[in-house]
Amino acid sequence: MKIRKLIALLAAVLMLASVMPLSVFAEMGGDFPWTDASDKMLIEEILERDGFIDGIWMPWFNEGQTGHNLTGNELMAKYNSSSTKDWNRVEMDYYGADKIYREIYNLKAMGYNIMAYGGSIFAEGVVFDDNGDVIGIKEEYLNNARRLLNMCREIGMPVMWNIYFHSSSLPSYYGIEGWHFITQMLGNPDVADNYAEKFVRPLCQMLAEYPDVVAMVSIADEPENEINDLGKGDHFPTNGREMYGVTHEDMIYFMQQINAVAREELPGVARTVASNNGNKTIYRDFDLDLMGHNQYTDGNTFKSVESLLTDADPILTEYNVGNRIANDTDYANKLITFREWMMANGYKGGFQWCWTPGQYSGAYALQRNASGTAFRKTVALLRYYMDEYRAEYRGETITLDAPVLYANAGDGKVLFIPSKRATKITVQRSDDGGVTWKSLVTNVAQSTYVNSTYLIGTYTDSTTRPTGGYCYRIIAGDDNGNTVTSAPNDLAGTDKTFKKTFTAPTYVPGEWYITSSLKQTDAKLTSFGTDKNRPLSDSVNLIQNGSFESTGGQWNNASFLQYASVVSDSTAPDGSKSLYVNTDASANGWYTFTVSGLKANTEYTFSTFIKGAYLADDNKGNASIGVIDPDTGKFMFYWEYFRSYPRSSRETKQIYPTAYDNDWHIRSVTFNSGDRTSATIALYGASTKMWLDGLSLFETTQGVKYDNGESSKAITSTAYNPAAGAANAVADPNVNNAAYWNAGAGYKQGFMSIASGKLKYTASSDPKGVRYVKWIDVKPGTDYYVSYTVNVTTAGSGRVAILDDAKLLPFENLTQSFSSTGQKTVTGRISTGKYDQLGFCVVDLGGVATIDNVCLYEGGESVVIPTTPSFDGYITNGDFEVGSTTGWENLWNNNTVELVDGRDSLFALKGTAGGSYTQVRQKIVVEKNTDYVIEVWAKNVNGTTLIVKDSTDNNLKQTALQGSGSTWTKTILEFNSGNHEFIYLGFMGSSAGKTWTIDDVKMYEKVTESNDGYLVNGDFETGISSPWDNLWGSNTVTIVDGHDSNYGMKVNAGQYTVVRQKVTVEKNTDYVITLWSKDSVNGSLLIKDSADSQNIVNQALNTSSAWKQVTVEFNSGNNTFIYVGFMGGAAGSTYTVDDVVMTKKEAPAPVFGVVNGGFENGKDGWTFGSGQSALVTDAHSGNNAIQLTNPGLWASAAEQTIAVEPGTSYTITWWYKATPGTGVFNLYVMNAAGYANLTSTGGKNYMNNFTGGWEKGTYVVNSGSAEAIILKFSTEASNPGTIIVDDVAIEKTAAHTHEYVGTVTKAPTCGATGVKTFTCACGEGTYTEIIPATGAHIYENACDTACNVCGATRTVTHSYSGSCDRYCDLCGAQKTGFSIGTSHTYDNACDADCNVCGEIRSVAGHTYDNACDTDCNTCGAVRQASHSYKTVVTAPDCVNGGYTTYTCTVCGDSYKGNYTDALGHDWIAADCDTAKTCRTCGTTEGAALGHSYKAEVTAPDCVNGGYTTYTCTVCGDSCKGNYTDALGHDWIAADCDTAKTCSVCGATEGAALGHKYDNACDASCNVCGEGREVADHVYTDDFDTTCNVCGAVRDVVAPDSVIHFNGNSVSEDVSGLAFKFDVSVLGMTVNGTPAVYEGATLNGYKLISMGAVVTNGKSSVDIPAVYLYEWEETTATFAVRLVNIPADKLDVAITATPYVIVEIDGVETTIYGEAQTSTYNEVLNGQ
Repeated sequence: MKIRKLIALLAAVLMLASVMPLSVFAEMGGDFPWTDASDKMLIEEILERDGFIDGIWMPWFNEGQTGHNLTGNELMAKYNSSSTKDWNRVEMDYYGADKIYREIYNLKAMGYNIMAYGGSIFAEGVVFDDNGDVIGIKEEYLNNARRLLNMCREIGMPVMWNIYFHSSSLPSYYGIEGWHFITQMLGNPDVADNYAEKFVRPLCQMLAEYPDVVAMVSIADEPENEINDLGKGDHFPTNGREMYGVTHEDMIYFMQQINAVAREELPGVARTVASNNGNKTIYRDFDLDLMGHNQYTDGNTFKSVESLLTDADPILTEYNVGNRIANDTDYANKLITFREWMMANGYKGGFQWCWTPGQYSGAYALQRNASGTAFRKTVALLRYYMDEYRAEYRGETITLDAPVLYANAGDGKVLFIPSKRATKITVQRSDDGGVTWKSLVTNVAQSTYVNSTYLIGTYTDSTTRPTGGYCYRIIAGDDNGNTVTSAPNDLAGTDKTFKKTFTAPTYVPGEWYITSSLKQTDAKLTSFGTDKNRPLSDSVNLIQNGSFESTGGQWNNASFLQYASVVSDSTAPDGSKSLYVNTDASANGWYTFTVSGLKANTEYTFSTFIKGAYLADDNKGNASIGVIDPDTGKFMFYWEYFRSYPRSSRETKQIYPTAYDNDWHIRSVTFNSGDRTSATIALYGASTKMWLDGLSLFETTQGVKYDNGESSKAITSTAYNPAAGAANAVADPNVNNAAYWNAGAGYKQGFMSIASGKLKYTASSDPKGVRYVKWIDVKPGTDYYVSYTVNVTTAGSGRVAILDDAKLLPFENLTQSFSSTGQKTVTGRISTGKYDQLGFCVVDLGGVATIDNVCLYEGGESVVIPTTPSFDGYITNGDFEVGSTTGWENLWNNNTVELVDGRDSLFALKGTAGGSYTQVRQKIVVEKNTDYVIEVWAKNVNGTTLIVKDSTDNNLKQTALQGSGSTWTKTILEFNSGNHEFIYLGFMGSSAGKTWTIDDVKMYEKVTESNDGYLVNGDFETGISSPWDNLWGSNTVTIVDGHDSNYGMKVNAGQYTVVRQKVTVEKNTDYVITLWSKDSVNGSLLIKDSADSQNIVNQALNTSSAWKQVTVEFNSGNNTFIYVGFMGGAAGSTYTVDDVVMTKKEAPAPVFGVVNGGFENGKDGWTFGSGQSALVTDAHSGNNAIQLTNPGLWASAAEQTIAVEPGTSYTITWWYKATPGTGVFNLYVMNAAGYANLTSTGGKNYMNNFTGGWEKGTYVVNSGSAEAIILKFSTEASNPGTIIVDDVAIEKTAAHTHEYVGTVTKAPTCGATGVKTFTCACGEGTYTEIIPATGAHIYENACDTACNVCGATRTVTHSYSGSCDRYCDLCGAQKTGFSIGTSHTYDNACDADCNVCGEIRSVAGHTYDNACDTDCNTCGAVRQASHSYKTVVTAPDCVNGGYTTYTCTVCGDSYKGNYTDALGHDWIAADCDTAKTCRTCGTTEGAALGHSYKAEVTAPDCVNGGYTTYTCTVCGDSCKGNYTDALGHDWIAADCDTAKTCSVCGATEGAALGHKYDNACDASCNVCGEGREVADHVYTDDFDTTCNVCGAVRDVVAPDSVIHFNGNSVSEDVSGLAFKFDVSVLGMTVNGTPAVYEGATLNGYKLISMGAVVTNGKSSVDIPAVYLYEWEETTATFAVRLVNIPADKLDVAITATPYVIVEIDGVETTIYGEAQTSTYNEVLNGQ
């Protein structure tokens, strides 16, 4: 189309939008297509209103007339010659749409709140081509479906539409050929795809027109009936399966295609499957809203929800209570009981089977005869029950219930369900549609018109009635004056047929049907085999060479091989050859071979692999193989009665190939040999090609299930570790991605949620076993390590499990129940076998739990259970890891013991006492008189003692076993072995039933308390005892597992509470403390001085859960002892420590000689104190000297440690200078420990009396015992001023001559010489001299009369103190002839010793006022006494220091101590917005700094505007302003070869125009005139009159029924979306608006009108083309348009389906074109 034409077209589209009346949207109830309707599904609204789904089936319209209810069934007409069925007859019209209307109306009156319709039975409505492929849906089927739904809409009856209804009864009823088409539809994926796209999709699009009616769709009803797949281990009932079945995989694929279309086209409609299989796992990927189950029972057997293995809420999609029950009340009661059971077991409702118009004799009939209104009493009883249930559910009370009127047949009869509580009624009629009412009878007894036997009311109106438009109602009353009015019934005389004009396409039977001469026969059923369908081994197979790999075998005879031959076959399942059977040219015949060696009266299985040609004329099911019945000469048969009809197959059919694929299948039959010892195997039939392999005949008990080598490996739950570096198959193990987990099947059921990074299970209000399953992709044939953590907070019966990916029946592995509270980590191994998915499953059966850390790791090695029990040197098998009680004795065998999950390993031992004081114990060898420790971890302890008995079996020591709850708790027992060489360690219950669970029992010799020379018991191996002091007693201190030993210390501390010990130290010495810590919360290492007032160290401990080492260094200062401990910084603090060690820090190795004494290398080698030090160039020599200023009183200004030799004299020299008046400096020389100034032997170490010039200092010292000395320049003034020092040096003092001084070191005696020792002042060169004896006598004492040396005697006199003294003062000798003279003399009454003689007397004790009094009231003697102080701690804050107040509780004495420093403010520095602020107390200081912005200008360019960026240079805060517009491009227009280009920046837009041609057929460029070669015109086919490229018209003969749509979408304006369609027409002229098309024909048919159906997926509308804006001789163009699309709906997909209405044979026929789908944003973005 040329440019001018396109402009005209766009203008026309705009005109169309402007003239399109909005009234075309009115029927959708809103500004279509955007509605604000509730997000609830219709089925949810029904449940919310009524509490239960009370549904009923109307599967077809006339009893026995299935498969042609909405349209004729040409498929069945071809292959069924039944005289009772007219397959071309449409039952809706034959039976009568008005009758169907009334019967649906009556179902509503009976109380049912939803109706299920059977849908497509026997492929009703499906159009096949001549190859059996699905090519469409019959329009008649869709239009009559609309009629049915319109009825339901008017009545208000919601519908569950069943899409595919099982057809497995077809072969035995109506013939096998039609079944070929259906099994191809089920079993061929390509045909299944077409069925879903060409039948299901238009069906669902039609259903979408009824969002107020269609509440549910069932994907299929009993699809399992079609499955016959014994070779895959079919777990469905297999008896009666016609052998033209399909595999599980095929059927699931078929249903998945239906489900996908239904989910897409009906997003607001609940989906289900009406399944008759008890295991719903095969539907796990369908994401169903409700899981259907079909249940027929008399009430004795029910399927629990849990057993269904479903991940959706369950519903009974079919149910009833068995065969016909004659008694109406019994029938009602059984149905009510069944309904009660459904509610009790968690089902959301059910669909009763069934209401069939015209049916009254069947098992489930609700009427007595075929009249359609002769209802059984059962109906009324059920209605009463449903009314009362719903009232109770809604919280309502029924005082008086209204009668319920049935449909108005227009014959004057008013049929009704009588009120259960009323006694009288008034019947009224309205002739004006319910505006005014006239009473026909008033307040008559209700019983007058009620048949009490059937509980149905009938009133006949004999008055004159209008011809139509009238209705009835009933006012009921009781004896208490209450009245209630019924709802009126429908209007009589109105059209109930809901007809819509359409033309049914004519289908001529012909080539698209498979031709066959096979007719239905009276064949009987065969046996259908067993799961054990292959021989256990070749040795049990009675058929020799059944795989045809060699020439031998019973089958190798002329009869059997008449039409068969062995061929090479690469596809053969049992070797490389198969048997090819070709009976194509033969007549029916029997070809046999015989197998001998059978046992009489034994069950045998005949099995074979079989395949046939794929949908070919030579595979019509006419050939079969099987076992001959020797009595008939034909195939054995098997017959069963299934439901209400028999299932059987034929004596000429047993095992035959499938028609829908060319794959191998395993088939088998079973039979009993009777009195026969041989069996005959036969081929039968003609006109067939098939292949056989693996012929087998064997005793059934010697068979196995065929699995194609796909059996899963064993699934185990042993402990297992992941391989190094293995990836977790679970994409989100820590539950960070909600979308990952809520995509799991069953999540929408509501019992699963995500909370705080964990999966959370909260039981539903009525948990019955619905499952949540998240399927996880894994590798088949691979071992996986599995683990997950469950924390149960509320116990219940729910559970977690890992499922294998069994499509049929998944097994639960590694299950963890919610039966008890607490946390548990589950680990194990799963071997995936053939499965490629594993399922993480939660079963809704009660409780509350969280789950996380879900892991599936590939690989790893299993943890091997040891075969040898553990032994710690004393106890055998204390960890129970051998999986037994080896080493333990169950004393008296009265206890119950079992292995359970271990504390942090595989096993622990659980015991229950069998009686009083029964024991589980072990004999242990010990050393005599040795201290031992026993440790035990235990839980769930009840009345149990840990006991140690000696070798004589007497109690040695015992203690109560700790751990009464579910948490593992350690118990420690210490004992001494005494004089015993062995003891008994045991666990004893105080009485029967007492319990305990133990693990990790160990024993070891008690260790000696550790002492590193400073800290005692720093490893806590002897527990927590002195000298560790639990200061203030407010810490909870426990022993826990140590860092690398038995014990550590765990402290739960209060604020500033301390555990510590007192440690002796040397003054001014460096020390190091190392320790291990973990789990610290506000814990710190605290070292305090000897006054307990100043912190030396306060170091935070390790906060992580792993042990880490902490190291601190400190100096002892002027303390001789310190306190080393640990402190909690706040209430609730905690920490764990171990291995605390303190050592003296080693001094650095000394350096011989002064390093850098001239300061030429700066300050290297020197340590400078608190004063100022600086290098100066005013040097004594060289370039540098050091200037020292104001170090403070006694403080060090500069010092250096120097290595020396002990006992050596050294001379130290230095140069110094200072201005006169400078304070005193000195040079101290100290030993390496820094203790004392060494003895000086010369020189001067003081520096004062300064001259301002350089002076030399000299100091001579002896090193004594020191190996290193310290040179320290110091001061004796607080602010002495400044001194400059240079050229510090040390050297050994030159040698000198000794000057000796003698000293008597031993005096001479009368009989012995003495000694005189001579020493030099330098301390070296000592010698001695002998002093001769003096000759003086030596006595013992002054009274001694004989010399001790020579024995010379003398006369002496004793000396006494007084007359009372009896002993000599000099020698203590007792006075001879002593008599007591004067009395003794004492100081006071408390004095016990005589002042004269010292004799002791007996006296009373001192007397004091109280325990704290130190002075005796009698004598004033002073004693030591201690107060009993109570402490009150005042904590420090930011400003004030803390302290402790001590008050004596005895005498009231009080003082303060233990002062602590104020904490000081914890300042947060000021920033641009906030002043400096204390983090602790909020105090502020100063003001905010304020911003300081720097401007940076960004200039504009062609595309981007300019602006200025302002950035704060302090805090980085940034903003933009001062914006300027972009400069804009300076475009150079595009031409044919060059794109549009900016002359400033070179940017391009779009592409070069390229040469412009009107179309592909145009040979000359419209812009530059350049020519080109072009192809011929392009037409769609030989009948197309218009070139697809340029529109050139040619003359052709138009075929019948061909209409072309060539559409595209166009959009203009904001929020507008239009669709344009072109239609090939001839002779078009247009008159008026709306358009009237005159003379227009489409391929010879008269054009009536055009339009499109537009839908947004929720609602749709038919929009006629009211304005035609473009037409030519051969083409007309029309459009439909949506306007004012809300902003939040611009991405919603809108679909427009064009149609034309033409006149064919005088009838208006609607023909649809290809739909277009688009969104506003897609068009806007050019997509």
